[in-house]
Amino acid sequence: MNKFTGHEAYVLSEALDLYVEEMNKDILKLEGEGKTPIFTTSYFPQVAKDMKRKIKQNTYKQDGDMEWNTRTDERVASVTWRKKTTR
Repeated sequence: MNKFTGHEAYVLSEALDLYVEEMNKDILKLEGEGKTPIFTTSYFPQVAKDMKRKIKQNTYKQDGDMEWNTRTDERVASVTWRKKTTR
């Protein structure tokens, strides 16, 4: 099975954040118009959290991963750099 590099995991994480932001804007807009959306603003962040967990599980360990600090709602990047060896 192919795994993600650290950079790919980061790009996916950022894309998910943008998606959640846009979906929540749409939901709030619908609610402002007096309509009742199918999803609430808490749905998409939970979906993104679950997807980020799956991304983390499928990312090469030596490339680092994106961790989500749920206590402060901040993203924490932890990267381990490999030393370049010369022969």
